[in-house]
Amino acid sequence: MTTKLNAKPKQPKTVQAVAAKHNLQVGVSANGNLQFKKEPLQMLYELAVGTLFGKSTFYRSSDTLVQNLRNNVRSAVQMDALDFVANLAIHARGEMSIRTIPIVLVVEFAKALREQGKTYPHMRQLVRDVIQRADQINDLYAYSLDVFGDKKNIPMAIKRGVGDAFNKFGAYAFAKYNRDGVVKFRDVLRIVHPVAKDIKQGDIFKKLMEDTLEAPYTWEVELSKNGQLSAAEKKDNKTLWTELVTSGKVGYMALLRNMRNIVQAGVDVKIVQQYVADVISDPKRVAESKQLTFDFVEAYNIIKPLDTKLATATSKAIDASVAYLPQLGERIWIIIDYSGSMGNDTAEAISTSTLLAAALLKASEKADHLAVTLFGSAAKTLRSVDTNNSVLAIQKELLAERKGNISGSTDFQAALRERTKLGFTPDTIIVFTDGEINRFPYGEMQQLTAGNIVKVVVNMHGATTTPLIKENGWFAMSGWTPAMFKWIPAIRNKSTIVDSLSIPYIGIQKAVVAE
Repeated sequence: MTTKLNAKPKQPKTVQAVAAKHNLQVGVSANGNLQFKKEPLQMLYELAVGTLFGKSTFYRSSDTLVQNLRNNVRSAVQMDALDFVANLAIHARGEMSIRTIPIVLVVEFAKALREQGKTYPHMRQLVRDVIQRADQINDLYAYSLDVFGDKKNIPMAIKRGVGDAFNKFGAYAFAKYNRDGVVKFRDVLRIVHPVAKDIKQGDIFKKLMEDTLEAPYTWEVELSKNGQLSAAEKKDNKTLWTELVTSGKVGYMALLRNMRNIVQAGVDVKIVQQYVADVISDPKRVAESKQLTFDFVEAYNIIKPLDTKLATATSKAIDASVAYLPQLGERIWIIIDYSGSMGNDTAEAISTSTLLAAALLKASEKADHLAVTLFGSAAKTLRSVDTNNSVLAIQKELLAERKGNISGSTDFQAALRERTKLGFTPDTIIVFTDGEINRFPYGEMQQLTAGNIVKVVVNMHGATTTPLIKENGWFAMSGWTPAMFKWIPAIRNKSTIVDSLSIPYIGIQKAVVAE
């Protein structure tokens, strides 16, 4: 008989042991560590909402990420998770404001169905629904040609869905996006033969076919026209930009991207305030714009050295963009991966994760307790972040700590050991990471199982493996916009995002929302 004094010390749980217990597959992370393979539907969700088309991550090229998406679409179709794929495409395009990947997802979905001899009864509606801007008609059809090789091979459901989408847009939208490209509107019209919903729409189709649709009043068109005038007729930049911004016809995104041009043109400060700054900071216009968070940050970084008022307006826009976030909890612990693989660029993981964390802190200013732990080769906890500051000011404070051993490698164990320094027991834990941790801290993670703690991991890099699994109480999400945190109430009710997106397809008008 072995006494307690002579007992063997408990061995730390290994990835293999936990995987065997929960019947999970083991994989190798990009930096060579054993982790758990993500399930296909979870992986597909993370790729669909967390991948920027054409943008590589630290460990994976853009081509690899898209190939991973294709593979997981095939797996989803094999699993007959057809409604999940459809709902995911609309969620990514609608709520998450992602423009390109949803198009890729829908076309790859159609291809996987054909390869496996299956059909999806809502494919035509899905194609129509995912096209939410006129130029996406051409984008979706051009990608379909790439995938299927020939117009004759493109599934009829795609052709009919594209045809239906032609009736969603008016003359202005078609004229605005009637550009030279591999595929133009008239090319697609010849192939899909849409039936016009009325005489007016039929006239638009006729003009598209004849290439006689009048150019709309846009800043691009007006700049182009002015550039073609003689020196005597040409307007100076100040006059031209003054006319453009006071016309009220320059869209939100165009204003955001042209703030530098407007300032450098010397437009009167009162006009800039009324027609640019006030528009940029208007919460209603911010919500309607559906700009990704880092679009605002890039605009802010460009305009900050040039114009204080516009920089302030852009900062207010960012604050407005996160004002709708749900209450995450009363005792919130945010953990951010500061390792080298999180990158440095504005559109990379480190900037996005700190911005999202700052947004959460700002939105949680009424919580009883807040703490942020930053970790790299070591860890550090901040408990006095001023949530009265702007989101950008909070982010700046967080990024200032990325130095010394609070960078480098990825010691997640060090971060979890900071729990004893919090001074409170968290009811919500949110981890931002690329998942490439150096060891499996099972013991520390087990200490977080007591009580009804909501534990969320935000995957920043489309990794195919993870150390944080739902079997241990972790819920995974991904994305580039704070809109993802609308899932928190569902997660608090123990519903995964995959569960929430696996309901019957109901289309764009009643798209799956994260509430």
